[in-house]
Amino acid sequence: MLAAAGLASGNPIEDNVNQARRALELQPANTSYVTTLAQLLEATGKTQEAISVYEQHLTSELFKEDEQLVRESLDRLRSPG
Repeated sequence: MLAAAGLASGNPIEDNVNQARRALELQPANTSYVTTLAQLLEATGKTQEAISVYEQHLTSELFKEDEQLVRESLDRLRSPG
């Protein structure tokens, strides 16, 4: 996925965020896509939006198996420092 490549390169851009959003629209139950989108948002300075992505998916029945992973990522974003 190109969005993940942008994240891995250390140079995420808005196109990568848009690609991650589209991937998540196509496969809303894919935890990797949720994580990639949230990480890209954080890397582009949109921490509150990243938190919203995680919170939105925590309420979905699709992510019950991955709830712990999503909660840990959300807690990391919310913690100061």
